[in-house]
Amino acid sequence: MKVADGIAIIKSCKSLSMAQNIHSQLIRENLLEERNGDSFLKNKLVELYGRCGSVEAARRMFDAIKHKDSYSWVLMLTAYAQNGHVYLAKKVFDAMPYHCLVSWTAMLSAFVRCGDLNHAKEVFDYMQERNIITWVVMLSAYAQSGHIHKAHEIFQRIPEYNMVSWTVMIRTLSQAGLVLEAKRIFDSMPERDIVSWTGILTAYAQNGHLHEAKNVFDTMPERNRISWNTFLSVNAQNCGLQEAKIVFSSMQERCIVSYNEMLFAYARLGHMGDAKCVFDSMPEWDLFSWNTMLYGYTELSKLYEAGVVFNSMCERDTVSWTTMLTAYTRAGHLEEAFCIFQQMERYDQVTCNSMLLAFSCKGYMREALRFSFQMVERDTVSWNTILLAYAQSGHRDTARRVFDSMPVSDLVSWNTMVAAYAQKGHFLEAVELFHHIPMTEKPNEITFVEVLLASTHHGSVANGLHYLQSMQCDYNIKASKQHYCEILDLFGRAGHLGDAEQLIKSMPFVPEDLDWTCFLAACKNQKNVRHGSQVTLISDNGAAYILLANAWS
Repeated sequence: MKVADGIAIIKSCKSLSMAQNIHSQLIRENLLEERNGDSFLKNKLVELYGRCGSVEAARRMFDAIKHKDSYSWVLMLTAYAQNGHVYLAKKVFDAMPYHCLVSWTAMLSAFVRCGDLNHAKEVFDYMQERNIITWVVMLSAYAQSGHIHKAHEIFQRIPEYNMVSWTVMIRTLSQAGLVLEAKRIFDSMPERDIVSWTGILTAYAQNGHLHEAKNVFDTMPERNRISWNTFLSVNAQNCGLQEAKIVFSSMQERCIVSYNEMLFAYARLGHMGDAKCVFDSMPEWDLFSWNTMLYGYTELSKLYEAGVVFNSMCERDTVSWTTMLTAYTRAGHLEEAFCIFQQMERYDQVTCNSMLLAFSCKGYMREALRFSFQMVERDTVSWNTILLAYAQSGHRDTARRVFDSMPVSDLVSWNTMVAAYAQKGHFLEAVELFHHIPMTEKPNEITFVEVLLASTHHGSVANGLHYLQSMQCDYNIKASKQHYCEILDLFGRAGHLGDAEQLIKSMPFVPEDLDWTCFLAACKNQKNVRHGSQVTLISDNGAAYILLANAWS
C-alpha cells in the first residue's frame, strides 16, 4: 500500500469503527513512520478521528506526531471545536508555537460554532490579517444568530466581496423580512450564479411576494433542484393545488423534496386520494413522507388508514407517535392512546399533555392525577388540563387550589376558573375573579360568556347588562349570538318577558327555534300565557305548542 492509497481509504471512512480499522491497517503497512519529517497521514488521522467524534483518539494521534506543523495544530483545534470542546480548542490555540491566518480563522470558527459571539468578536478584532474566509465566517455568525445590523456592518467593511458573501447577506436580509434591501444587494452584484439567483427567489417566496418570485423564476438563466423546489413550495403554500401541480409536472428532475412538497400540499387540504397517488409514485420515502400521510389521515379522523400507515413505518420519531396518540385521544379511544404512549421510547411535552387531556376528558381523575405526578415537567397547558378536569367534575374547591398554585397562568386558566364558579351559580366569586384578571391577560368573548352566565344564575339583570355594555365599550368586543342568548335567559329567569321578547326581535341575528323555545319556557315559569300565545303565531316549532299547553294546564 502506498501513501496515496492510505489517503484514499481515509477519505472513504464514514464511522469510528472503520477509522480504527484503517488506523490499524496503516500501522501494519508501516505508513505512519515519519520519513523525512513527513507526518501527512498522521495529520489525516487526527482529522478523521475528529470528524468521527473521538477527540481522545485524535489527541493521542496528535501527541504521537513528532514533527508537528501548523496544519497539525489547526486539525487538533478543529477536532475539539467540531465536538463542542471550545475550551480545549482554546488551550491548543494558546499552546501553538506561532499563529498564522489559518489558525486564527480556525479559532474564530470554533467560537462561532459553539455560539460564543463575544469571544468570536474578540478574536476577529485581534487579528492582524484577514481574508475573505474570515470575513464570511464573522458575517455568517451574526446572520445565523439574528444580529442583522451587525451582519450588515461586517458586510459593508469587507474589502472585497465574493459570491458567498453576497449570497449570505441576501439570505440574512430575506430572513429578517427586508426584501427590498435583499433585492438592492442582489442588483449591485457584478455577477451572479445560480446560488444567488435562488437566494433572491427564496427571499421573495418566504415573504409572500408571489408575483416577484414568479418574475425571478422566469428570468433565471439556469435552474437547479433548489430553485425548482422553492418555486414549487411557494405555489403549493400560497397559490393553490392547480398552480403547484403545473410546476410539479414541469419539473424535468424531481427529488424527494419535490415529492414531499406536493404530498404535503394535498394532505394539508385533505385531498388524501391525490396524496396517496403521489406517495405511491415516489421512488423513495423518508420520515417526512410517512409523517405527512399520517397527518393527513388523522386530520380527517381516518384512524384505520392512519393505523395502516403507522404500522408500515420502518422508523418513527416523536412526531409520528404523538400524531397517532393525539388522533386516538381526539376520537376517545383511550386504551389505544395509552398503548401507543407505553410503546414510546421518549416523549415530549405535547405528547404528555395529549395523554393527560385524554384521561381528563374521559373523567378518569385518578389516572389523570397519577399521570400528572409522573410528568417530568408541566407547562401551562398541563396545569390548565388538570384545572379543567377538576372544574368539569365538580371539584370546585380543589380546582381553586390548583389555580392558586399554578406557577404561571394564562387567560385559559382564568376563564376555566370563572366558568367553574359561574356554572354553579357563585356570582360573587366569579365576578371577583373576573376583576382580578391581570392587564396582561385581556378578557375575551369566552370570559364574558361566563360572567353573563354567572349573572343569569344570580338573577341580576342590572349586573348582566352592565357587563354586556362593558364588554362592548371597555373591551371593544362585539356581542355574539351566545352573549345575546345569555341575556335572553337572564331576562326570562328574572321575569322580564317584555324585554326578552323585544331582544329576540331586535338582536342582529335571525332568531332560531331554540331562542323562542327558551322564551316560552320562561313564559311557562312565569305563568304568562299572553306572551306565549304571540310566540306560537311566529314559530312553527312543535315544542312551542307543547310548552304553551303546559302553561295553560
